[in-house]
Amino acid sequence: MGAKAYFFVWFVVGNVWLFGGNSSSGDSNLHRLCVMFLVFGYLDFIMPFILCLVLACCCGDLGPIRGASSECIDSLPTYTFKLQKDGSGSIKKINSEVNGGAEAAGAEKDCSIPRDDVVCCICLTSYTDHDVLKELPCSHVFYKSCVDKWLKMKALCPLSKCIILLNK
Repeated sequence: MGAKAYFFVWFVVGNVWLFGGNSSSGDSNLHRLCVMFLVFGYLDFIMPFILCLVLACCCGDLGPIRGASSECIDSLPTYTFKLQKDGSGSIKKINSEVNGGAEAAGAEKDCSIPRDDVVCCICLTSYTDHDVLKELPCSHVFYKSCVDKWLKMKALCPLSKCIILLNK
């Protein structure tokens, strides 16, 4: 605590002495000592700001998550949606051709979606019959058009933030 008070006194007195206009000797040892303490005082004052700036720039995002390639996005399974009478929904995989006409493995998959999950969390629109949906590896489902745009910007799930695709 004493060192901070000492620097503070020199900081105030030195600023008044150097910038007050009443400096009589510009080359004395006391003048140089005052300038040195002022420099340390200014560094002590701005160091937390510099550290925050460096941390924000270097460690803020843990590196950029880039968008996925079109090939990776197109390789994700696509489904059609069917609304049930109880407000829940079911999805059925759309048969798609992959790798020169060979049908994708596990092409038929029927799955139910709970009533709370019958909304696209990207555009906040409820699914209706025959909507085209896309499932991510983390099992979250979104409108195909919404998630395709999202994945081109960032290759992670909008809900779970899991990295799901990597550029090749």
